[in-house]
Order: sequence, then structure tokens, then C-alpha cells
Amino acid sequence: MFRKKTLPALVAGSLVLGAGILAFSPMTYADPPHNPNLTAPYVGTPALNKPGNVWRIHAFRDAHEDHAPVFLGSDVYFMDICAFYIGTHYDPAGPTHDKYGWYTISSYPAVWWIYTANYGIATKEGDQVFMHGSNSYYWNQYMQWELVSFDSGAGHWRAWHKTHIRVFNITIERIGEKCDPRYPKTPFFVLNVPNANATEIGVLNITNTGTATIPLGDLTGSMYDVAGTPVFTGADLLSADLAPTETIRLSSADLEAIAGSWAGRAWMEIECNNCPPDAIKVQMTGKRSPGDPLVDLTPEVPEIREVGFEPDDDEGTFTLLGFPPTSSTQEANVRVYNTDGSSSYDVWGTLYNGFGAVLCSDVPLATIGPKNLVRVTNADVEIACGSWTDKNAWLQITTKAPAGIIRVQYLVRDNVNGPGTGVLSNISVGGQQ
Repeated sequence: MFRKKTLPALVAGSLVLGAGILAFSPMTYADPPHNPNLTAPYVGTPALNKPGNVWRIHAFRDAHEDHAPVFLGSDVYFMDICAFYIGTHYDPAGPTHDKYGWYTISSYPAVWWIYTANYGIATKEGDQVFMHGSNSYYWNQYMQWELVSFDSGAGHWRAWHKTHIRVFNITIERIGEKCDPRYPKTPFFVLNVPNANATEIGVLNITNTGTATIPLGDLTGSMYDVAGTPVFTGADLLSADLAPTETIRLSSADLEAIAGSWAGRAWMEIECNNCPPDAIKVQMTGKRSPGDPLVDLTPEVPEIREVGFEPDDDEGTFTLLGFPPTSSTQEANVRVYNTDGSSSYDVWGTLYNGFGAVLCSDVPLATIGPKNLVRVTNADVEIACGSWTDKNAWLQITTKAPAGIIRVQYLVRDNVNGPGTGVLSNISVGGQQ
């Protein structure tokens, strides 16, 4: 049933073997029975909550003529993943597919499409393995490979996001290490948390969108003020288990009761232990007075990456449409957050007019310290770039921080009755068009 090969032979033959697998697998049935599994030494009896196994992936650039190897954070392999058993798919004839969870345990954060942690599920039928997942920057991952021995296999990997795709041949080997059979903590960010004394009434909504109950103690939050100083860390946000589809609502007053008060605007990092990335939805809403409709304070400016295989080629951009001149009644208020706890990052700005002509290029806007928030207004940009009059101008913010580290919100207020009289509106998604 299994064709035993050594790893050097697998690497050498990966291109031919991977192509063959993908060419013929859709037309054939997987070889029964359901062994070997992905979590040896529990051969034949995969079990919940038993340690997972580490699998090492070697990748080769499928779209390049030389099919050169790709290395992330190591000069000998692509990355390591943990696979752990989470159940069996059934049909009326009996179990046919084993199901596994998986996540990356080594990667190179500067490469955005593989950024920090990938998560997903896998199914195995006989010797065929199908793995789906995503990462914290919404890249989709798909691997299809075949076990060719007890501890090794080969196939293809696809990673894609909007208009970008990465294509690899892969070989994969079990390296004899155990790993935690739980997903790592998944971070979620809430960038605009008004305090209990603010003019806005804030309400944090957290919904369990997964299929499993989130136990008491598995959903925690940390809050930081504008200077990056912790207001509180690791506070338990649940008072009871959170069942699937259930939502908890925490007002600013509730958050103060949990962990104490804070001054000004703050932001939160929420972590869910052993949760896949799509297991919870987090939303911050607010209103000016009790009778007003709720407004979503959550939207962020989406990050777009210009990517290369080297870190110096990798940068993220945030596009702010309809960036108003200071001669108008509108005041732009851009909030730029550094969610990293140890490193500072620079951000630059390039201003374009409505026809796409560059008004100023790559001017330094700020250096943002760990967990810090920096505000950039249209007056700040005018100091750096000079004045402009085009109301259709747009600003592009650039950073070389790893993907997902820098977060941006774009707010505008119309001061038709004088400076500071307008209400800030979050126009992060799409900007003013």
C-alpha cells in the first residue's frame, strides 16, 4: 500500500511525484485502511486530547523554472506544522475520513503570506491528506499531499489572497516530535475603546461563531492606553462559559469593573485559548447618547502588501481615500497602532491628488513604539508635504513592519460650525469616495 522512500529520494523526486499525485488523485480512491495516521505513536487509535505530531515541510517554487527551494527562518526547511486529531467523519457505511487540526509552529514573520500562525483543519482518507486553513492576515492555505511511507509524503501547497497566489511543490516528513493538541491563542484587536466617562457610550460585543463552547477562563483581554502602558493584562472577560452563537456584551463601565479605569481612548488585545481564527467575532459599538443608534467603531483600513521573498522587499500599505486639505472644514484624524510588544516601527506617507499625481513621496510620519498609538492629522501631513487644495487627494501610509502588526483607523469630522465642533466618523473601509 505504501511506497517506502528515503527523504533524499523524496526531495529529489518531489516535482515528479507531486505532479503525479495531483494528476491522478482526483480519479482514484484512497488506499484503505486509515493508517498510518498523522499522530503516531497512536497508530490505529487516534484519540482526542492526545499530543499531536510535528511535520516538517520542504517547499519548492512550482512557478519558477528552477523549482528552487524556499526557506523560512531556516536554511534547511520551509516550516514545521503541528497536526492533532479532532475526530472522524462518518457516513452510513462507517468512518471513512479522519479529521485533524493543524497550525504552524515555525515560520518567518516578515513574509506576509505565511505570517506568524496559520491554522486549519485536515482530513485524511487512507493515504491522501487534504489540508485547509488561513492565517491572521486572511491568507487562504490549501495543501493536498499523499503519504508515500509511514513518515513522509509529497504534494502541492497553494496560498492565495485576493489577487496574489503562491504555488509550491512540497515534501513533508514526520520528525518525531510531539506538540500541543490545541490551537495557539488567537489575538483579536479592538482599536477604539472609550472610557466610562467619554461622550460616547461604548459596548464591546463578543460572539462565539464556532461550534464548541468557550470555557470560562479561555477568553482574556489586555488593554493599553495611547502611550502603550498596560491598563490591565490577561483579564478574564467571561463570567460563564460562552456557548456557540451566544454573545456577551461588555460596556465601558463593565470593563472598568473587571480591571479598573483608564483615561482617554484605549485599545484592547483579546485572546481566545484553543480557538480557531474564525471562532469568535469581536465588535466595538458606540453611541453619543442613550437614544442614539449604535455606530460600529471597529472598522480598520485594510492592509495591502507588496511582497518579495526577502524581508526588505516586503512592505504594507494603507490607502486613505478622500484625504481633506486643511483649507476645508474637514479634519482628518488617522490613528496608527503598533500591536507589537517589543519593537518600534516607522511609517511613511505618500500623498496623491485625485488624478494620481504624486504631491509628496515617502515622507516620515511617525516612529511608533511598542503597543503605542500615534495620531496623524491632515495638518501633520501638510507640515510634511506642503499644502494642497484637491478634496479628492488620497494618502498612502507605508510600513515595513510584519503583516498585521500596524493597524490603522481613518476618522474624519466636519467642523462646519467651527474647529472641533464636528463628530468623528469612522470611514476606514473605503474612505470618502
